[in-house]
Formats: sequence, C-alpha cells, structure tokens
Amino acid sequence: MNMSFLGLMRCGEVTPKTMRADNAILRIRSVTFTSLHDQDYMPVKLEVSKTDAFRRTVTVHIGRTGHAACAYDAVKHLLSLRADATHNDYLFIWSAGRLVMYNDFLKVIKELVIAAGIPYPESYSGHSFRAGGATALANAGVPGHRIKLLRRWLSDAYQLYIRTPASALAECARLMTAVAKL
Repeated sequence: MNMSFLGLMRCGEVTPKTMRADNAILRIRSVTFTSLHDQDYMPVKLEVSKTDAFRRTVTVHIGRTGHAACAYDAVKHLLSLRADATHNDYLFIWSAGRLVMYNDFLKVIKELVIAAGIPYPESYSGHSFRAGGATALANAGVPGHRIKLLRRWLSDAYQLYIRTPASALAECARLMTAVAKL
C-alpha cells in the first residue's frame, strides 16, 4: 500500500480486476533498485496505465525515504522473503500464493481504515492513494507542475485530488486582511 501512496498509483495499476488483465499485473520484473546522485530509488514499470494509450510502458520512480513506510525498503524486504521466485512471478501474492486482486486490495483498505478508527471509512477507495499522495506533496510545498509530471496526470485534474483542510481555508481570511491592511 505504501508503494501505491508514494507512487500515486491507481489501484488498477497495482492489482488486476480480473485474471484476464494479465498484462496489467505487477510482476517481480516490474521493479528494480538503483541509485542516481546518491539517491536510492525504485523504478516501477507499469505495462498498462490509463495515461499510456499506446501501451509503451510507464515507469514510476519511487525514492527511498528511510521512513517506516518506505516503499523501496518494503518491496526489497518482500523480495528477500521470496528468494525462490522468478522474474515472471506476480509481485503481490497472499501467503498461500494466490494473487492479490483489486477487490482484495479495496477490502484490506477498508479494514485498515476501520481498525485505525478513521471516520467515514466508506469514503476510502482505490483512488485514496492518489488523493492522499497529491495532498501530501502539495502540503510539502511541491509545485503543481511537479506533482502533475511525477504522477502522470495529463491535465490539471490533479488539483481535484488535493484535499485542503477547513482550517487552511479559514486562515485565508486572516491572510487577506493582513495584505489588504484592513
């Protein structure tokens, strides 16, 4: 899940809705680990993406954060537990070897939201990772053009994903009067 959040991935880019969507399934070969200018990162190759109309493959670059929720470290650990797997094996499977499907993923999201006591669990979906990621980037001061570029938005639709808390909106009145010197 942290890979979905940090990569602002669509749920359908991480898990298939049906087994017929075989080319949409992340496999072990889909991820690599590399370093550039002292920054470790994990390129994740998506064979199918909504923004890749010609199916040329899209690569999402997820940097190593050193945080407890670091996707780079989590996937590297996952692969160390599956040392006998081949590069064509599915990346995300249950302990019994069954592929994690789209509906399984959504069910786990709901269960975790409920377990955490987060209000309105019904409002969380597969797009919550994109919305949460875009919001986190905006809150961190990342410029809109980078958010758009980093996460494959073709339009300014990314702005619809950014959630602004009521307190930040209320703060605008104070900022406006300070500038206007009312």
